[in-house]
Amino acid sequence: MLRYPLFCDLQGKTCLVVGGGEVAAHKCRTLLQAGAHVTVIARWFHGDLTALAGNPHLTLTEADFDAALWPQGCWLAFAATDSPEVNQQVLEQANARHCFCNVTDAPESASFISPATIDVPPVQIALTCGGNPVYTQFLKHRVMQAIPADAPVKLRAAARLREQVKATNASRDAKRLFWQKFFTDTALEQLLPLEDEELLTDYLNYLLAQFTEEHGIR
Repeated sequence: MLRYPLFCDLQGKTCLVVGGGEVAAHKCRTLLQAGAHVTVIARWFHGDLTALAGNPHLTLTEADFDAALWPQGCWLAFAATDSPEVNQQVLEQANARHCFCNVTDAPESASFISPATIDVPPVQIALTCGGNPVYTQFLKHRVMQAIPADAPVKLRAAARLREQVKATNASRDAKRLFWQKFFTDTALEQLLPLEDEELLTDYLNYLLAQFTEEHGIR
């Protein structure tokens, strides 16, 4: 494994996108969705970018790239111009600042890559296949088909019990077994589609009571 996979918390963090085309616009949209504050430097801006201009967390700077324009405290940078030379300059400036940089036309030289993603909140999956975008999209489709339709609602139900289960005296193996049973619980699977909050709460409390009775609370 040549690259270390991780998910970044960019809420309120400053990010830089150099370039004003469709690729840059896509990067901006996903960064803004992640809560980042985004500065874009470009000679011109695609309509998809100007459509985002009303976002208070987006700053559009119409200019050639210059190191003097580098935003203070930048966490991530994206070199997304149609000029390999400019993209290389952005990468060099990022490296000098110990800032991770994605280079859209030369991912092999970048300090990080943007993988294909699957977002079915709260499920997030990132995929990359050695730089082969066709197989990555093929695999993405297969993975999406494998995600159970009730995964989001089941995970939200599990989140309601997580802290209480952690607070028990149960061993790690016992807690793991609890969650394995939870995610395959037939009664829960039949209950979730009903969207009856009272019934769901009662059943979750029942499952928790069984577990705490067996293992106790710290």
